[in-house]
Amino acid sequence: VNALMHLCVPEENWKLVYLFPQAPEALARNMADSAYPQIRYAACLATSFLAKKNRRDVVKNRLIMYAMARVLEVNKSGALDRMSEQDRKVYVGARLCVLKMLLHLSKNKDVSSQLARTASVVSALVLIAGKMETPANI
Repeated sequence: VNALMHLCVPEENWKLVYLFPQAPEALARNMADSAYPQIRYAACLATSFLAKKNRRDVVKNRLIMYAMARVLEVNKSGALDRMSEQDRKVYVGARLCVLKMLLHLSKNKDVSSQLARTASVVSALVLIAGKMETPANI
């Protein structure tokens, strides 16, 4: 994931990396990783880099959108309370990364209507609305 993220940094590589057939699936799988919070955060960050130039493709990809919804619901059933302080910070950082990415995508008129019709993301946003822990509720 880190190698993929470093490939995403030069702007010229964004389209190339995203078009690699397994890249979206690998990102979605790593965004769902619950054993290693740093991998989850790195996948969220790499996806946010790729979403800047591939807005339509990201919103159309059901796996990525579903993985983003799962990242948003990290504190479902009080899961953050049972984590170490370091892991909690990384999970909250990954969720913040996804929220910023969704904000960025929603401001684009080409994809905002399709994003609004993505049931997994909309239901996750409704679920967490007003229920995030105080430090993450910015």
